[in-house]
Amino acid sequence: MVSCNQIYRRLSLTFIFGIASLHAQTVTPEQWALLGGQSGGLNAYTAIVSPSGTLTNISPSLAATSIIHSVSINPSGYGLIGGSDGSLLNSAYAATVSPSGVVTQIPFTPDGTINSVAINLSNYGLIGGNDMSSGYVAMVSPVGLATQVLLPSASTDINSVAINNSRQGLVGGVDVSNSFAALISPSGVTTSVSGLPVTGEIFSVSINNLAEGLIGGTSSTNAYAAMVSPSGAASPITLPGGITTGSINSVSLNDSNYGLIGGQNGSDPYAALLSPTSSPTLITLGATTGTINSVAINEFN
Repeated sequence: MVSCNQIYRRLSLTFIFGIASLHAQTVTPEQWALLGGQSGGLNAYTAIVSPSGTLTNISPSLAATSIIHSVSINPSGYGLIGGSDGSLLNSAYAATVSPSGVVTQIPFTPDGTINSVAINLSNYGLIGGNDMSSGYVAMVSPVGLATQVLLPSASTDINSVAINNSRQGLVGGVDVSNSFAALISPSGVTTSVSGLPVTGEIFSVSINNLAEGLIGGTSSTNAYAAMVSPSGAASPITLPGGITTGSINSVSLNDSNYGLIGGQNGSDPYAALLSPTSSPTLITLGATTGTINSVAINEFN
């Protein structure tokens, strides 16, 4: 086992013991950070944060019950936000964010919600969620135009999306009660990931610039994580620490194929470090009750 102190310089974890309504992703020190969530339990909230910690509210003008579920920002300060618009019945919402904080709604009209967004270095993005009765995924161009991606099943719900700098994407979720994940080509062609557990759900996905992927979620009542090859084959990971019931809620994979996974083992928080050359290493967290909701890993090699 390794401790959090031993890996502090190599990776970052977000520990959440309870429920939080803000989701954050930081960038390099000379750029902005982007926050998203809900204010007062009613209104969608978005803000940019300067390197000195100055907060600038850039919340979109949406009605009560709106919420931002996901944010993503690249090193140039361009971002994407996604969620739902309470001013329209069951209407999904997504927008681009400029480095100066200008929020521009993406012109698309699915019902439902956007659960996850991602943006790459070239300002190409991927958004995913549901269109009420079916899953929804769209590629977003640098000028903010959304092109819907045709999914292989109409009954999916997308929980997580990721995109690399070659515009290759990975999405994950659930198809009725079955795990679902798919690769998205730069032209929008989907390839279903093979080898997934029949019963379960994918909660989080990550794809690096080598087109290697990492997914996490559940397999029946057990926690589940797998590597995904560039061709779309899932290779399950034997999780360390005797995890039985629980889930992997968040995954992150760097370009050296080191990964970080976090979730819950029974009622206990769970995290492990993945290596391309050795078995996964359980991370000692020093807590007995709670969950890990979000993890991130950088390029530490």
